[in-house]
Amino acid sequence: MTDNEIIDDRDALLSRIAADASAFKYASEELRSDRDVVLAAIALSGKSLRFAAPELKADRDIVLEAIKKSGRALQYASPDLQADREVVMAAISETPGAMRYASESLKDDRQFVLKAIENSHGAFIQLADRYGSDEGMVLVALGHHLDFQRREVFENASDQLTTNRDFILRCVSEVDGVLLGFVPEVFRADGDVVLAA
Repeated sequence: MTDNEIIDDRDALLSRIAADASAFKYASEELRSDRDVVLAAIALSGKSLRFAAPELKADRDIVLEAIKKSGRALQYASPDLQADREVVMAAISETPGAMRYASESLKDDRQFVLKAIENSHGAFIQLADRYGSDEGMVLVALGHHLDFQRREVFENASDQLTTNRDFILRCVSEVDGVLLGFVPEVFRADGDVVLAA
């Protein structure tokens, strides 16, 4: 058997997958539809979902199992599951960058995005082009994460906000005075901003 030969023997494929999950890409069409074979492959690598049959990419339980191993498996899920709040939140919880694979409708859903940002600053980073000028979103992102993550959020917020004195005052007074270390120098020299921190 050559390395790129299609495997149609179930036991042989399962044996190969046990040694190397990437062997699933050589599965015959029939075995790509075999639930147990797909589960064996995604148990080792969530990204194996890529090679599953379309009906299994639309199977919520299969996709949730794949996401447990890699949130990036969301990119291979059916469009309906990329729009499923629970599935997408599970993906973001495992891999913050998975937000990029969420449906446009979820990316536009302010309530969902707020929850995603509370869960992971990476969700804000993925959506900074949409929400980087949204004061409320940026404040939520700054308020829910560690200092190094806050710095990244601040760096991805729009210049319109990060150069706005009123916004900076809100950051240091309402969120955390530690944010003073992230703001432009002009604000660190502003007595009112320093006092508010």
